[in-house]
Amino acid sequence: TEGDMVVEQVHARHILLRPNELQDDATVRQRLLDIRARVLKGENFAAFASSLSADSGSSVNGGDLGWSGPGTFVPEFEAALNRLKDDELSEPVRTQFGWHLIQLLGRRKFDTTEDMTRQRAFGQLRESKADEETEQWLRRLRDEAFVETLI
Repeated sequence: TEGDMVVEQVHARHILLRPNELQDDATVRQRLLDIRARVLKGENFAAFASSLSADSGSSVNGGDLGWSGPGTFVPEFEAALNRLKDDELSEPVRTQFGWHLIQLLGRRKFDTTEDMTRQRAFGQLRESKADEETEQWLRRLRDEAFVETLI
């Protein structure tokens, strides 16, 4: 129907390693290739993410980035994600943040109409609340003004 906002969301997790004085690009990329090989042999992705990932926001959740809509990630990251099948691991991907090893956990079509409606409702609620407060403020002013004219 018209006005529906259906987007494809992806559920991904990643491990981010940043090059530094001790580890150049090539070294960091190789480390991720080694981790990738170990995960493919059955080692735990989340454990690597928790102990090694430089993304403090997601490392506490084993690298989990949750469900995200289009435009959430930088273009290189998004492009890599779009090429993956469910549960597939990317090759190391370079972005402005460093090198990532990305795993796609799933895709879903998500109808954001309800979210949009909820946000609109919140907006209207805020406006009506503001109107109500303005109304009370004016009433208070009038009451005070009235009291003063009596004296």
